[in-house]
Formats: sequence, structure tokens, C-alpha cells
Amino acid sequence: MNTETRQGRTEPAAVEEAGGWRSAFSIFQDAGFDEIYAKHYGISVLDLDGLLVIAKHIPLVGCLGGLLSGPEEYGPFETWWEKVRRLGCSYLCVKTSVRADALSGYLVSPEDNYNFVVDLRQGDEEIFKNFHRTQQQNIRRAQEKSVEIRMVDGEEGLKDLYAIMLRISRNGTLFEVPPFALLVDLVRSPYGKGLVAVSEDVAVGGLFLLLAPGVLHAWYGGPDPEMRHLNVGALLHYGAMQWGMAQGFSFYDMGDQSLSANKNLTRFKMHFSPELKPAFQYLVPQSKIKCKVVDTIGSLFSKGERGPGAIPGCRCPGPSRTDR
Repeated sequence: MNTETRQGRTEPAAVEEAGGWRSAFSIFQDAGFDEIYAKHYGISVLDLDGLLVIAKHIPLVGCLGGLLSGPEEYGPFETWWEKVRRLGCSYLCVKTSVRADALSGYLVSPEDNYNFVVDLRQGDEEIFKNFHRTQQQNIRRAQEKSVEIRMVDGEEGLKDLYAIMLRISRNGTLFEVPPFALLVDLVRSPYGKGLVAVSEDVAVGGLFLLLAPGVLHAWYGGPDPEMRHLNVGALLHYGAMQWGMAQGFSFYDMGDQSLSANKNLTRFKMHFSPELKPAFQYLVPQSKIKCKVVDTIGSLFSKGERGPGAIPGCRCPGPSRTDR
């Protein structure tokens, strides 16, 4: 593959020349990012001739859970599946922007699951003009209330953002929150950036952004639940888009979700006039014995969506999947 390197990351030159979409999942095919990510969860990075898999290994047991994200970066389905189908994990979690029909029986993401993507190449004026008038009004109202967007770096600057993430998630009970130390390491690397909305020097919202090749991804965050009256949410995303354009990113990815599961959030995102890009997650049982062990332990000890044998960021497997 013809490649070129920018800011320490390898990018397919053909994609850049075509100006085409690349999923934010592609960041998991970057060895530097995976090294940081895996370190904070005590897991390993497997390099299968250039295809990167994050896996949880236990001595004498082998691979319990594995995450393969962005395999389309490596090649077509037949190419990457041949590399991973004999890993022997309990569950192999595959996150991709390309449908894998051969794995359709293991699809765990909703059928209407999409990434909400804004094309930043349009320019600031055109992007704002395409927003729904409600979103335009919310942005102006937040600005009139003197809400400012600030980029943050380092541990001290991230504390306010992390506190907001914990409040939004109800201390991790609504959704998984990454370790604070992971975010600190990411902002010290080429892969992460923090952004906060500030009113009277108080953080009222924030986003943690992942810097994938050509794609700025809103990974975690949102408005402080107690500060929604300041119309923070719309300004947060618009501020991130403006920063992304200034840094030369082509796309802004607001994250994936089901269109029907949370209609209010869908409506909010659609007011930015995004393009909908498909997003798929498959959970493939590779070892029935290990799956049963993971399911049993998970049912006894797991407090959230993710069982102890699974990989961070993946849905917890259901026991019925071991029989497929």
C-alpha cells in the first residue's frame, strides 16, 4: 500500500488524494494509539502482519476478549478475517464501517446504527448555513450568554472535563468512562485533545476528541446536565468543528448510535446536517469453552455492560451467543 506519514501517523495516500471518508475506527489500526490505549487497561496489542488486534491474555488460558477495530484499513473482509479467525478468543469484537455479511449472525449493533459525520471541507460559513435554524439559534444564544470554547492540555486542564464526563455518565453507570490517566496520556500524544465550554470561568460542558487520520472524533462528553439552559451542547460541537477545520481535518464524527433508540439525541445530531455513515459491531465467539467461562464470570461480577473477559468499548456478550 502506498503510504505517507503525518504527525507520526501513517495514512494511505490514495485516501487523502481522493478526499474520501475514513472511519474514526481507523485510529485503532495505529500502533502508537493502541499502545497507549492497551497500557491503561492491562491488555495487549497483537500485530498480525500489520493488522492490529487489542486482546486480553491470561497465562495458561490464552486470549479471552479481543477487539479488532477498523479492519477495512487493512483490506477487504477475506483478507483480515483470515488473519483473526483462528485467534481462539472467547469473543472477538469487530468494529467496522463496512458490513461483513459472513458475520451477520453475530451483529450486536442495531440495524439502524450510523456515524453522524459533518464534512468540514465545506468551510465554516457553509457548514453553519446548513445547520437547522434551531441549532443556529442555540449557538448564538450560548455566545450571547458569554459561553466560550477553550482547548485544554495536560492533567490540570482535563480535570474539569473529566468531572463533567462523570456527571453525564452518572459515575460510569450509564456508559463506560475511560480512565483519567488514559486521557492525560492521549492529550500528551498526537491522538487526543480536550475541549471545554466555559461560563464565568466555570466549565459547563466538554468533549474529549480523538484525532484519527483526517477525522476529528467526538469520543466522550457533552453539556453538564445542570447547565443545559446555557445551550451548551450545540456550541460545543460547533467549536470542535471550527478547531478541526483550523487543524486541517476533513471530517467531524459525532459518534455512532441507533437512529431509533434515542430519538432526542438523533434529532439533536441531525440538526447539524450530517451525512450518515454505517457503523457495525460484531461479537464473534471463537471458543465455546472460553465464552461460557466469560459469561459465567460476567454474570456474577460485572456491574456494567462490559464483562471481565471483554474489551473496553465493546458490548457485553450474551450467553445465548455461545450456542451459535
